[in-house]
Amino acid sequence: MRATHLELGFERAWNETLDRLTAHVLQTPAICPGAIPHAPEHGWLHRMIGSWTFEGECMGPDGQVMHSSGTERVTSLGGFWVVGENEGEMPGGGHARWTIALGYDARAQRFRGNFIGSMMPHMFVYEGTLSEDGRSLLLDTTGPAMSGEGTARYRDIVTLEDDDTRLIASEVEGPDGAMARFMTARYRRVA
Repeated sequence: MRATHLELGFERAWNETLDRLTAHVLQTPAICPGAIPHAPEHGWLHRMIGSWTFEGECMGPDGQVMHSSGTERVTSLGGFWVVGENEGEMPGGGHARWTIALGYDARAQRFRGNFIGSMMPHMFVYEGTLSEDGRSLLLDTTGPAMSGEGTARYRDIVTLEDDDTRLIASEVEGPDGAMARFMTARYRRVA
């Protein structure tokens, strides 16, 4: 029966219903003037709460594939934000730590967030939306160009493949304006 429901497209409706339920359960008394209620998009973000391991691949400067691995712990901050604390081995070697914070601004109808890490002094500031099918979060940002000169436009894509697996892909805008994927990491839930 589940396979039939998946073929009919029920999965998206199930997930949207659970996101609305999560937003309803998260409702807290307003402790700040002008606070607005939680939205279903907060529920979408809360699907990432838990402990994860990841394995990643990144394209090196000379075209070789470099591997990375590590762990992440995602927690909720007031029901409005999720915060992922990561640590692991960087592509090409070396230990690093990084934090990503994601939330949803219901007034602007946009996801917002940031990424900081021990491997660089730049803070990436995100703004994004869900994909048409509701499975992926598309996060746009600007940061230092990989060439070392100027800045470039980047996009990180968080795809919830199922309850226990998500894929993160990073893309950079090329000279022709097209986005080129340079990194992917598959996260698997451990708790």
